[in-house]
Amino acid sequence: MPGESASSPARDAARRDMALMMEAAAKLRDDLERHVEINREVVQALEQVGALGAALERIQAGEWRTRLTDSLARYELLRHRARLSLIAVGMEEGMTVADVAEQWSISRQLAARYLRDIEGGH
Repeated sequence: MPGESASSPARDAARRDMALMMEAAAKLRDDLERHVEINREVVQALEQVGALGAALERIQAGEWRTRLTDSLARYELLRHRARLSLIAVGMEEGMTVADVAEQWSISRQLAARYLRDIEGGH
């Protein structure tokens, strides 16, 4: 019944996965805000001939690139896992492949693939 408190392995996994995704989203937001600041420094360096190398060294461009790439990848992985967990709960509540496709605005083929991933232990 809608509104009643419920617990199941699928719901517990969805709660956990949503929390992890939200943490990753907050970290990604912070990393992207820092990325904007770093890019402002780079744009300022572009105003002076010969200043770019020093600016890239100062911001530790190689390290920063790796950190941002890792943050993006972690968020995307956890977002996918959370989506699968939510779909698993939907299926537990009786949603069909067509319902999943409609709710997530995806093709039925992709919805069916997600269901196979869920059944395989995503």
